[in-house]
Formats: sequence, C-alpha cells, structure tokens
Amino acid sequence: MSYLKLLKITWNNPWTLNPNVYVPRIDQIDYSKLKELGIKYLVFDKDNTLTAHLKNEFYDNKIQSCVRNEIKQTYDENSQIYIVSNSIKTEQKQNEVQQNLGIQLILTNQKKPHNFQEIINHIKQKNAKVLVKNHEIAFFGDRLFTDVLLANLNGAVSIYTDPFNNQNEHLGIWLFRKIEKQIFSKFQNSRSINLYYLNQNIQNFDKVVIKQSQQQ
Repeated sequence: MSYLKLLKITWNNPWTLNPNVYVPRIDQIDYSKLKELGIKYLVFDKDNTLTAHLKNEFYDNKIQSCVRNEIKQTYDENSQIYIVSNSIKTEQKQNEVQQNLGIQLILTNQKKPHNFQEIINHIKQKNAKVLVKNHEIAFFGDRLFTDVLLANLNGAVSIYTDPFNNQNEHLGIWLFRKIEKQIFSKFQNSRSINLYYLNQNIQNFDKVVIKQSQQQ
C-alpha cells in the first residue's frame, strides 16, 4: 500500500490517526490496569517498539524486563501476546526473533494497516474456546499511519509510542514520520475526543493505563 493511498484513507477521517493512548515507551504502561479494563490481547510492532530498527533483540534491559516481568506475569504468553510482521521472511530470522524475544510471531501477507483479518484469525485460532472481540485487542507501535490506523479502523485499542531511533530507515518512512509528528501535535493541542472512549464508556482511559510514576 502506497503512502498516497494511506493519506487518502485518512484525509476525510483524521480521527483514525488519533491514538487512544500515548506513551514514549511500552514499559510505561500499567499492564494489570490494562487487563482490568478489558484488554485481553496485546499485539506489538517489533522495530522501534520492542527492538531497534531491523534488530532482533530487545532494545534495552528495561524493555526486556517489562516484557518478562510485567507483561508475561499478566498475560498468557501462549495465547495473549503477539508480534506482527510481514517483513521477517526467512525461517532463520523468524526463529531468531521468537527465541530472543520470547513472543509469538504472527506473519501476515498484507501490510499494516490492511492485515487485521489475518491477525484476528490467528488470535481466534489460539483462543478457540472464547469469543475474541476487536475492542479487547491493544496494538502497540510507533507509527500513526500503520499501527494506530490499523487499530482505529477496526475498533481495537491503539497505543502509540516514540521510536527508539530513526537510523537506517528509508526516505519514505523518514518523511512520513515528519508528517506524523505534525498530526500528533495537533491532536495533543486540540485535546480531541477519541471515539473509543465514547464507545466503551471508559473515563480517562488514556490516563488510567499509564503508570502513576510517569504522570508526575
């Protein structure tokens, strides 16, 4: 999917780029509170969310500790925690990611934001005895036009993070990050109401799920 088509999708519906939650890093989320509010499944982008760009190990010890000591203590790693990728092509790389990160991979043919059906089909297969609902899934990522848009278009929870670094990214991504930065600043300044809060009737969702120490 070209960047021009992504712009066309969001031009008349800019709210689709407004994340439900913003935190600089995933280790600033209170995962027990997230689960308490009904989020049963976590789907992570890999590059610049869990790892540095194109790397297959955790970005730092804090991210690693968060996954191993917080996320996995709260969610079932066999059925509730996932990484989504359509770019890890070789079996060797797939095995390396799963071994180093200890998180299940969902490999999709379509790119974000168009791979939701493939993602939810995989989650449903892993949770065949329960009814999986879109609003019970949280997507974590550092891109508005992919990760956040994917979640918002499908009634899931979007959690937007800062990238660790922009090194080695190609020009198209670099330019889109500039656009995303401007868009996100307008959402922050206008205090736009996100439709997810209204649909789920959760007050201050974006504040409640962030660790209290990060709000001081």
